[in-house]
Amino acid sequence: MEPTEQVRDTPPPKRPRRRWLIVCVVLVLVSMVSWWYWPRGDARFVGRWLVNGGPLLLMFHTNGTAVSYPGAGDLLLSTWRIEGQYLMIGPKVSDRLGQALSIAEKPLAAITGYRIDHGNGENEYEIIEVSESAIQLRDTAEGQVVRLTRIPE
Repeated sequence: MEPTEQVRDTPPPKRPRRRWLIVCVVLVLVSMVSWWYWPRGDARFVGRWLVNGGPLLLMFHTNGTAVSYPGAGDLLLSTWRIEGQYLMIGPKVSDRLGQALSIAEKPLAAITGYRIDHGNGENEYEIIEVSESAIQLRDTAEGQVVRLTRIPE
């Protein structure tokens, strides 16, 4: 054997394996952090609710999304969260994002059947009373009391 043949037979360095291991560890860490900080809705509010006993149906999901059915087959998609003694419904939207959403709203509604709630920004409701079957809120902007009645699943 010549010395040049021995050099060809040496295995390649194991750097690609190390890179894959590092990539996998970083992905696992990012996944864990994302799961830990993923928004979760208050369990008392999650479910289907009838607003003021009327035709408006409101659904709060655990991932912080809310779907309302104002009637006539419309669906309105929004976000919700609890901050202390307040229920916040609607997204925090910057002016530029609001403009972009208003442009994209009609085509998205035609494709998906959902309208995106972005026009009024956040609506704030003071939580007055919470029970298993009903929630009583006060609209901080208008002062009127809103009653949500749970619809059994």
